Amino acid sequence: SGGESACRRQSSRGAAPLSAPLGLAARMNLPPAEDPTEIVDNSIKKKYEIVQKLGKGAYAVVFKAVDKKTKSVVALKKIFDAFQNATDAQRTFREIMYLQALAARGDENIIRLQKVMKAENDNDIYLVFDYMDTDLHAVIR
Repeated sequence: SGGESACRRQSSRGAAPLSAPLGLAARMNLPPAEDPTEIVDNSIKKKYEIVQKLGKGAYAVVFKAVDKKTKSVVALKKIFDAFQNATDAQRTFREIMYLQALAARGDENIIRLQKVMKAENDNDIYLVFDYMDTDLHAVIR
């Protein structure tokens, strides 16, 4: 009923909160390895060798990859369904514009956005960043 297809309810005892929304793979009854949001577009795989998945959020997944031409290690961020609705499209556009402006400044404290690429499916956007062997949480600690 209602939103139960996207959310699992905790035990019906008491006023248990809704758990986090299920991932696309779970909703489609696919094993996580076949989650469509984690499949890298063939046009991207021609240019980059995917080494490992680094993390996944609500609207993107980040991979460690190697540029096949330059052999440099990069972080490859796949924003899936970037244009699904106006809100997602605006957020994606804003993120790219801010990152390009920051890259143009050349601030050594900001990870540089190297390239923006669209997927063959015209739904996903890939952002290529300099790779850093840590994350913001570890740096702040």
